[in-house]
Amino acid sequence: MEDKRILVVDDEMIIARDIERILKSMGIHQIRIANSSSEAIDISRKFRPHLILFDVNLEETKDGITSAAEIGSFMNVQVIYVTAHSNQSVLTKAMETNPANYIMKPFDQAQIEVAVRVALNDSQNHSFGTLRQAPYPELTSGEIRILKLIADNMKTKEIADELFLSSKTIENHRYNICKKLQLPPEKNSLIKWVYEHKVEIGNWQE
Repeated sequence: MEDKRILVVDDEMIIARDIERILKSMGIHQIRIANSSSEAIDISRKFRPHLILFDVNLEETKDGITSAAEIGSFMNVQVIYVTAHSNQSVLTKAMETNPANYIMKPFDQAQIEVAVRVALNDSQNHSFGTLRQAPYPELTSGEIRILKLIADNMKTKEIADELFLSSKTIENHRYNICKKLQLPPEKNSLIKWVYEHKVEIGNWQE
């Protein structure tokens, strides 16, 4: 269990530190804390946790369930929701993301320990803590980078300047990407495809 990485997401630092204390008492020391959804997503990309203890009701527009689902779109990870609310609609939404467990606040140490041990035991047989591969393995890292820049509304000349390449080289890359994605020959087919898959592309690893 010592080699497992756990992310605690809660905007109440006292609660986050309490969970951290419990985890350390279990012999887990690779722990990170995030106080917001954006911070949780950023840390997850770099830290690659096996397990996330996610507060459902973060004090921001994006709740913990939505954020956990976004993280799950780019990596394999177990999630335990921790919440003070037992609203049925919230519970139903949470269950749709297949969490490892759902813990009500106020919790005690035994609840956290049991839920974490069960989740980590399950992770022994799965690839949790790893990034998902882009669904188009034939695309090179450079081509994925170009798709990300197109998704950021950058034109061919702007992409060329950003990557220190010629516009002709970028045009060639775009042509090759269209072939690999089997897109129709219409002029704006790549741009249309990128905007339809913008969120997905943003989660791809280069």
